[in-house]
Order: sequence, then C-alpha cells, then structure tokens
Amino acid sequence: MSLPNKMYTECPYCYIEGLHYWHHVFGGSNKHHSEDYNAVIYPCTPCHTGNTDSIHKQASQEKNFALKREHQERIMGEFDMDLKTWIGKFGRSWL
Repeated sequence: MSLPNKMYTECPYCYIEGLHYWHHVFGGSNKHHSEDYNAVIYPCTPCHTGNTDSIHKQASQEKNFALKREHQERIMGEFDMDLKTWIGKFGRSWL
C-alpha cells in the first residue's frame, strides 16, 4: 500500500487542521510494516517533533508506547495475528 507522506488533515492530538507529515508508528527497520498495516498517523509539527510533549521527545515516551500498543492490538485483531507471529515481524511486543 502506498501512503502519502503528507496530508491535509486534523492532528490526532491537538485537532488542528493543516498539512501534516506522516509519523510511522513503528519506525526504524519496521517503517515498511507501518505502511503495510496502515500504522501511520499525521500529527502537526508541534505534536510530532516540535515541543517537549511531542511523539519523538523522551518526555513523551508513554504517548509513543500507547500509540504502539493501540496499533499492535488493532493489527493483531484485523490480521488474526498471534503474538509469536507479531514478534517475528516487529521484533518485540508493546502489550
């Protein structure tokens, strides 16, 4: 599946509408899995990288882990994936 790297949409955190760039829920070597399983969100710049509570900041790791847990649960349910299969694909679990 090909996803746009930016989209005019509402930020899922602060609800500001605008042109927002994508955030792969599962990054690094798992970015392609994020795209394959639609685990991509479009936060505004401040919520993505621009403030102390942004997804990429250390102070906000619980927000990042919650996002990973939410998408892991959704993907495992939608694709009837057991935990062993999940870990084989993504390398670890956030549940």
